[in-house]
Amino acid sequence: MKTLYQITNKDLRSDFENDFINYAILSKNNEIKKKSIKLFYLRNIPRFNKEVGKIILYN
Repeated sequence: MKTLYQITNKDLRSDFENDFINYAILSKNNEIKKKSIKLFYLRNIPRFNKEVGKIILYN
């Protein structure tokens, strides 16, 4: 629920992106989490910056 709230709330957008990047980096050794993060990103591409995409897809 927190993720959905943050991604739709314009005021928390930059904080959400930073949190999302940190979560992706911390879960690099867990293949299941890594796959779910990439899937979430791919379903919500228009809501993220291009820089986030580079980090998520290339990790």
